[in-house]
Amino acid sequence: MSRPQLCLSLRDQGIQGTMLSVIKSLNKEHYVRVLHPHLPVNEYVEIERGLAEGSVFNPRLYSIFLSSLLHKLQTRFPGTTGARR
Repeated sequence: MSRPQLCLSLRDQGIQGTMLSVIKSLNKEHYVRVLHPHLPVNEYVEIERGLAEGSVFNPRLYSIFLSSLLHKLQTRFPGTTGARR
């Protein structure tokens, strides 16, 4: 998930101000240590997409993001539903 796109989706849903700032700060930068023969053991790699694992907010954020995406698809392709046929 693109974090900038998530922020746009949140704004589209009316989430703004302090709440949007808090969500942005919780998902601003994430680093992991990757065990790889060509990387130093103490080097961290930034994760540029997605959300932090384990946050209680993430299921709701994914839901908002997917809802916004589905709405955009339905607007662009009328007659589109979220159901499989």
